[in-house]
Amino acid sequence: MYAHSVLQPQHPDPEHEARLKALSIAGWQGWNETLYGDQNRRNYSEPWRIMFRIMSYLGLVHKSVRVQNTRSLPHHLCMGFSWTLALANILKIDLEREAHNRFPGVCPYCGKSPCGTDCHKGERPIARSEVAVVGVASHSLAGFQRMLADVYPHNTPLGSAGHMLEELCEVAQALDHWTGKHEDPLFERVISETVDVIAHICGTASCHGLDLAAEMAKIFAGGCPRCHKQNCGCNFTTDVAPSIR
Repeated sequence: MYAHSVLQPQHPDPEHEARLKALSIAGWQGWNETLYGDQNRRNYSEPWRIMFRIMSYLGLVHKSVRVQNTRSLPHHLCMGFSWTLALANILKIDLEREAHNRFPGVCPYCGKSPCGTDCHKGERPIARSEVAVVGVASHSLAGFQRMLADVYPHNTPLGSAGHMLEELCEVAQALDHWTGKHEDPLFERVISETVDVIAHICGTASCHGLDLAAEMAKIFAGGCPRCHKQNCGCNFTTDVAPSIR
């Protein structure tokens, strides 16, 4: 996983790229495991090390939005998403199931689509049994992103990027609590906050007119963008993302 200014993806098979663009969240999680599972278990067995990678990339996403220099935003957003998939794989979180449970086509706080102006997102989510579930047209990553854009049409670039970092901090806090006590309710919070991170990654992409799945396919359809293998064998731990000014 290397910075765009350092590495260019290998030219992939267009049909394979098209297949990746249509993948579900579970499909992308599986592709990440295929590409990096062995390396991640060898080099990143401690979830904290993966958290640092997510923070480094999503921090750059926020900075690029704040300073209005978004040339490298698609790459950094994809890298942050990829490392979030890696975290889910290490922790054995089924992101597909959890994402659609948390966002069943409506806002989990007010139960509406689009989210109502009277929604109090700081409060506890309403029970799933109380939600009038809207059928999600597609379980693809692209479909999930479109659904969130429909539910939250008033998202702004800086607001989405800021919320993304807030949720990432909450993942770190939840992970800290869980690794200290290893209690199931604490792990449930790790799961829910991780889902919120990918939701805000999708929201940030939508605010910039980006199709996250398409951008991911450009980078990873040829395998690892460093070694171009479908089972990464390179030392990607040395990646240093370029600064943004």
